[in-house]
Amino acid sequence: MSGKDSDNRRRKFFDYHATDWDKNYPPEVIEKAKDILSALPINTGDTILDLGCGTGILYPVLQDINKGSGVVYGMDFSRKMLSEASLAYPAGSLICATSNRLPFRNSCFDRVIAFAAFPHFSDKRQVCTEVYRILKAAGYFCVVHLLSSEEIKDHHYHAGEEVKNDLLPAESEFRKMLTEAGFEDISIEDSAGRYILIARKNNNG
Repeated sequence: MSGKDSDNRRRKFFDYHATDWDKNYPPEVIEKAKDILSALPINTGDTILDLGCGTGILYPVLQDINKGSGVVYGMDFSRKMLSEASLAYPAGSLICATSNRLPFRNSCFDRVIAFAAFPHFSDKRQVCTEVYRILKAAGYFCVVHLLSSEEIKDHHYHAGEEVKNDLLPAESEFRKMLTEAGFEDISIEDSAGRYILIARKNNNG
């Protein structure tokens, strides 16, 4: 199956589940996400891209961490997910696009965060290259999950045919694609109930 066909199947999956998606994120889960995100290198006034934002569940969390300053953009390939996000957060800056061709100019974001999204990107190597392009020098790319890579594998396998093979890359493979894109200072924590990757664009990028 081609990447385009896979993306179309995924898009239909997320469109179908959009109206009920937030049921996956009760208050205690949002609180856990906030605890993890609060420890990320996010500064007051940062311009942030929530890559694969879904229904926008991170929008208030990131705005709170960012102390209401800066700008938080949300991007997703599912129009129905974005429609739900716009209802909940009408002031949000939301863009519909695919992850392997980001519709932003070079060096415009301080931080790019992919929360519970990276396994669903069909061309992960290209995403790393694109994220590097749109980050400012010394900007950070963060991949965050509330499950380990093995837990994600099991969760997606049972979630549906469209996403059952959507996995995080093995650590060595992920480090290689990030390094080839130009990232430095790559750290990965992969443990029960959490996956946190942080990679920095070099100062001269």
